[in-house]
Amino acid sequence: MDHAKFFAAVRSSLFGGRLSANQVDGMEAILVAWRAAPFDMRWLGKLRS
Repeated sequence: MDHAKFFAAVRSSLFGGRLSANQVDGMEAILVAWRAAPFDMRWLGKLRS
């Protein structure tokens, strides 16, 4: 996954163009956990609900 593209898309579509360091850290932790033990990507989409 291209993290720059991911964060650019999330920043613009969900967070009004800005992400705090805590938001980036939290999403990065989720992505790291997913890479360590992959699961259905659709589950990641439900986290934002």
